[in-house]
Amino acid sequence: METKETNLLAVPEEVQTEGQEPFLKIIYGNSESTSTIDVDTNIIQHGLRAIEYSKKSEYFLLKATKNLIRKWNFIELNESLEDDEITEEEFGEILEKDAEKYTITLRDIESSSDVLIIADIIDKIGYTLRDFTTDEVSELFSVKENQLVNHVDKFRNLLKDNDEIR
Repeated sequence: METKETNLLAVPEEVQTEGQEPFLKIIYGNSESTSTIDVDTNIIQHGLRAIEYSKKSEYFLLKATKNLIRKWNFIELNESLEDDEITEEEFGEILEKDAEKYTITLRDIESSSDVLIIADIIDKIGYTLRDFTTDEVSELFSVKENQLVNHVDKFRNLLKDNDEIR
């Protein structure tokens, strides 16, 4: 098998003609022959957004699953306390010793798109955000409730403003 040296040269998206979408021109080859590929940068950006969405969706789905398990663990532990299978002191010790198994930590919402992803996940399982309290959504996806409310209000105002423009 013969190996040929290939030198790649990427020309930035400034290389475009009027009325044409931005593109990345890739020139490759060797001293004997060269080839050119024009790649629409919009396609690249769209692909990157899709990958980011998939990663965020997976993150929130895993977070929700882990939080449901934590909630079930806590309910089970609490039932043991109520059924006098453990004392309040043992209950506290168990929670302190294995906090990761029982506690849900709320985190900041990184961007408004996170709220859209959460709403999309809820929609895909057959519900809407309105079917849950903000406290339930906050707990399920480990996001701070006040930030969730603020983002939802922003979206509500944007939709209201768009309706007024029409």
